[in-house]
Amino acid sequence: MDWSDEEYCLYVNASEASSLWMILADYTRSEDEKEWTEHIPVFRRLISQWSSRGSSSSSKERSGPPT
Repeated sequence: MDWSDEEYCLYVNASEASSLWMILADYTRSEDEKEWTEHIPVFRRLISQWSSRGSSSSSKERSGPPT
């Protein structure tokens, strides 16, 4: 599966059990919240999709983003 840069960043941060704000900091490589604003809709959508799909399968079955 080919992952977008955003999906890979989310996957790595989720695997590390990082705080949600760290996703944007890692993705933009900045701690300046003003730089995060344009990326919030993309990550909001991905997190929503992943959490709704992930809740329907057991954690043993999950090994990456939902397809």
